[in-house]
Amino acid sequence: MGVKVVTVDTGGEGGCSGYDRSGGEGGYSGYGGYGGYEEHGGYGYEPRNTSLYEPSTPGNPFEINEVLERIKSILHECMMPRVIVMDRELALINACSKVFPDATRLLCHFHIQQNIARKCKKGFDKEDWGKFMSYWRRLCESSSEPMYKYNLEKMYNRLVVANRESVYDYVYENWLKDYKEMSVYAWTDKCRNFGQRTTNRVESQHANLKRYITRGSSLERIARCIIDIVETQYDEIQKSFTESIEKTMNHHRH
Repeated sequence: MGVKVVTVDTGGEGGCSGYDRSGGEGGYSGYGGYGGYEEHGGYGYEPRNTSLYEPSTPGNPFEINEVLERIKSILHECMMPRVIVMDRELALINACSKVFPDATRLLCHFHIQQNIARKCKKGFDKEDWGKFMSYWRRLCESSSEPMYKYNLEKMYNRLVVANRESVYDYVYENWLKDYKEMSVYAWTDKCRNFGQRTTNRVESQHANLKRYITRGSSLERIARCIIDIVETQYDEIQKSFTESIEKTMNHHRH
């Protein structure tokens, strides 16, 4: 088996997503479960049960440890994650480091940008915000530590000229000082992650599941919805494979 890349999100009411890029199965769970997609090997899940959890703190990992331990117990050794992509939920980071100590932990770029926008965007007009985000993306995509330092200094100088030192202070103190190794390419690309830099896939599958269940749904109904969704997706994947094999290409005139 290849390298396993896991995407995890704690932003909703339990759910997990996955699919097999070779045409295999995926799964969902309303109480923190497991679902798999496999190309070089990978799976995604969302360990969240809002009936059990309190607001997160580094020292209070709720039931996340228990959920991750349960998932670990059903995996074969060759299926253990090598890379875990998550948002910056401190309890989740601590739990993953305990349950999967050998896995590299990466932060979701989408969530980082969302947090920066909530904190800083109102001080920019549309054009200047676009420029700042291009500086930020260039910084995150730095391919080496010297390039990271160069792009960091360049962003700092531009923000200082624009009298926006507070923006620099926020992104540096909250997202770079202690977390650059989990988000900047110069460090994250030292491990094979197959370009997985967000948790969007698992969140979209969670949203899909929530379309079919309501608050207070029984476990039986949730399980039935999971089965129906997985079977539908599997059929769609198989159909797309069949169509791609049978499709006749027209001749080009050259």
